[in-house]
Amino acid sequence: MITLMNPAAESWTGWSQAETRKAHIDQVMQFKGRYRASAAVSEAIKTGNLVEFPGDTLLVTRGGDLQQ
Repeated sequence: MITLMNPAAESWTGWSQAETRKAHIDQVMQFKGRYRASAAVSEAIKTGNLVEFPGDTLLVTRGGDLQQ
């Protein structure tokens, strides 16, 4: 669940921090294709290492636009 969203993430996703409070990360951070934000977060928590998505990964904004 999302507890904090910084201004950059608000800009990327089209969601405000107030709207995402207690929302599931996969609802807010949606990617085109097979990648899931929750999987990356789980892996980072388990290993202590950041997980990077491939460079061609596209974020789907709240309005349905694609962001790279």
